Amino acid sequence: MKNKKSGKLVNYLLWLLIIATFLLFLNYIVFDSFYFKCIFRTLTGFDCPTCGMQRSIIALFSGEINKAFWHNPYLTLMLPYFATLILTSFLNWDIVQNAKKILSHPITIATLVILMIAWWVIRNLSFWKEFTETQITSM
Repeated sequence: MKNKKSGKLVNYLLWLLIIATFLLFLNYIVFDSFYFKCIFRTLTGFDCPTCGMQRSIIALFSGEINKAFWHNPYLTLMLPYFATLILTSFLNWDIVQNAKKILSHPITIATLVILMIAWWVIRNLSFWKEFTETQITSM
């Protein structure tokens, strides 16, 4: 039963990636820009946990790993997790399936959610915003 749940999670993540790519492409066609405005930030004035993700991905594709990290450190550090999770959904080797069990274990997921909430709070503190701005502009 657990195997089906983790398989569904990977399917949801893959569909989310496909939909996000489609929306990004659609936004580029309509507005001639790859950048979306964050709805949460527009409504509240605070950054959401994924704010800076687009800039981070574009910086990664440009080979600017430091800049990508400072746009959104949490998501940059989570990319290997998501890549491994997606990879394990396509391979049926025993060692890969063991890794998949660890990656989709409820304790792992709960830890990542707690870290995301902590990141959400920290990123909206004034000292963090000032620090990241100086890091990005100094590159």
